[in-house]
Amino acid sequence: MKKVIDLTYLINEEISIYPGDSKFEIKQQKNLETDGYVINEIKTNMHIGTHIDVPKHLIKSDLSVSDYSLTNFFGEAIVIDSEGRDIIEWSLEYENLIRENCILIIYTGFNIKQENYYLKHPNITENMARKLASKKIKMLVLDTPSPDYEPFNVHKILFNEGIFIVENATNLKELLNYQKIEFFAIPLKIETEASLVRAFALVE
Repeated sequence: MKKVIDLTYLINEEISIYPGDSKFEIKQQKNLETDGYVINEIKTNMHIGTHIDVPKHLIKSDLSVSDYSLTNFFGEAIVIDSEGRDIIEWSLEYENLIRENCILIIYTGFNIKQENYYLKHPNITENMARKLASKKIKMLVLDTPSPDYEPFNVHKILFNEGIFIVENATNLKELLNYQKIEFFAIPLKIETEASLVRAFALVE
């Protein structure tokens, strides 16, 4: 029987945000006692908590999240253990490990609640990004807020090959115990450059 592992951060008004971004807000518009039903209103950008970026985020593209087939958002995954590394570089051991159309998950041990999470996170080299692009992976999944820093060349290298990026995933360490992993990052059907997702894995 397959086990489900939740890889998504809880979203509430305490969620940490990228410096300069607007905060997540939630307000109850209607309540059960006076209105007979409950309605909540939220205000957010699409890069809060665990989310997925599509190419439109940083390169010219006519495709929003809603334009992609659901099949783009799940698949077989491979996990790389990069805990303790500040720089994540390509290694020869990845050559046969990483396959075309797979989802690559990189575990670094980073946590959204730690100090300087957004300012001192591990980053992926441009060489690593080019190798992943040449491998034609489907998606890159990270427990960090970004694979790189401004001017975000790693993002652009991946986006130019149609590779999506999931940022701020959590519980990735649990995946190291499994060989067979199916990863899912299901976005809203929304006309934007990114979306909050419910990310999870089926393992056995």
